[in-house]
Amino acid sequence: EGKYIAFLDQDDIWEKEKLLSQVEILEQNQDIDLVACHFYFINQKGKRLDGMIDHSIDIENYNLKNEMLITNVIGPPSCVLLRKECFAKVGVFDVNLAGPEDRDMWLRICHECKIHIQKKELCGFRLHQSNAHINIPRMKMNQFKFINKHKPSYNKTLLCRAYGFVYLDAAREYFVAGKRFKALINVFISMMIYPLKID
Repeated sequence: EGKYIAFLDQDDIWEKEKLLSQVEILEQNQDIDLVACHFYFINQKGKRLDGMIDHSIDIENYNLKNEMLITNVIGPPSCVLLRKECFAKVGVFDVNLAGPEDRDMWLRICHECKIHIQKKELCGFRLHQSNAHINIPRMKMNQFKFINKHKPSYNKTLLCRAYGFVYLDAAREYFVAGKRFKALINVFISMMIYPLKID
């Protein structure tokens, strides 16, 4: 019966003003359909992990439709409050995408609705052993499935950048897991797909 839908995944946390501040934005700006806040990481015990996210980039000056193909610049579901009508416009979460299903939803909303990003860290995203990124091959497979789903809407250069980023992201995960050789292989593949331009 409500107008808005919020998400609080698993054991993520909200700051006490998160929900109220986002409701106020939607109430005062009828042209905005989705509002998301910045987030920070917390460990399994709830301790904040600083220095892991760069919020210095002004996301609202990005072409969100392009950037969301590369990586989830909006954030996890716990950061988001949206109008119920968004689901009528773009449909529900794609259950065939295990991992990037939220990114897929936000990208579809980008094509149909106006989005606002709060420059406040109002959500804590908990890192634990059950995070989807632990299974790196499965993560890569679902990232490729997500990109292929949206492939008809993008040019070759952007698609190469997106595919390259999947391997770069996998390399980071392998490096953190101590699998240096696999990390190096994925960096190499990433650079083959989308070479870095060095002036």
